[in-house]
Amino acid sequence: MNQVNTSNREGALFLGIDGGGTKTQVLIGRSNGHDLEVLGAGQGGPSNPRAVGFETAFANITSAVVAAWSDCGLPKSPIDCAAVCLAGAGREDEQAKVRSWMIEQGIALRVQMISEAEAVLAAARCQSLETCVTTSVGSNSADAEVALICGTGSLAWGRRTDQTSRVARSGGWGYLLGDEGSGYWIGQQLLQLACRAADGRSKDELMLNAVLKNLRLNSASELVAWCYGDSASRNRIANLAKLAFELRAVDSVSSIIDHAATELALMIAAVIEQIEVRSFSLAVAGSVVVAQPDFQQQILARLNEQGFSPKQFSAVSHPVRGALRLAIDG
Repeated sequence: MNQVNTSNREGALFLGIDGGGTKTQVLIGRSNGHDLEVLGAGQGGPSNPRAVGFETAFANITSAVVAAWSDCGLPKSPIDCAAVCLAGAGREDEQAKVRSWMIEQGIALRVQMISEAEAVLAAARCQSLETCVTTSVGSNSADAEVALICGTGSLAWGRRTDQTSRVARSGGWGYLLGDEGSGYWIGQQLLQLACRAADGRSKDELMLNAVLKNLRLNSASELVAWCYGDSASRNRIANLAKLAFELRAVDSVSSIIDHAATELALMIAAVIEQIEVRSFSLAVAGSVVVAQPDFQQQILARLNEQGFSPKQFSAVSHPVRGALRLAIDG
């Protein structure tokens, strides 16, 4: 992506949207010399159209945008350009629907759809919470940029920073086909251990009791209704990853965490091998990996065992900042 001279766009407003299966985050900003000044932030419910449908997704995006306008205190007007990162909207027909809706609603004059990985990598180049410095992709001193996203699902994505701009991805197959190491995967593994203990197939009674206490259930038999009760069960299972990290002193749970780190490292290694580089920067994002510094180090150790070590490493808490930056770059 070429560097953009922001000096002739003073006063223009930009919008970054990061929507997923649990929440939607929005930032409104404007150019300030070579920086992008954040003016307002808003948050709404989930906006993954495959998970909640387009009607609910659009309603939650709207509420997040309204909240961001309220936060910045400026008169509401169509945004000059919006960059939208929306899980579950990767196909062209889905992206076209989102673009058309945003323009029809007067949210933005121009809309570009970006991947979560692109937002993460752009956020990793941001210098602070308040500003996003406009720089080109090629300014990275490494030969490639790689993003690992590990929240409800998991995937790795990378691109070379030379003229080839070669890209590759690994993972991201969804909870039925993969998503190893993700919040859902870890939560599911933990529940399976609990069921084994309830059957007497293991001696993890303390772990079983911890799961039941965390879920406020009286018996293991209630796990069936808890897991299969409604469409929100996937997010509930993914949230159990937090409990797994709290219980990692238990050998069986420690094995789950170790396996998760290994699988995530394999995704990163697969991307690096596909784009054929040795020097790379690594940015990690997602509720599971960002909240666990020890887990980050575990992933890096497993990656090192594969013969790879990042030249630069960063944990990205707010990919929406990257989306906002890409709005001005676009």
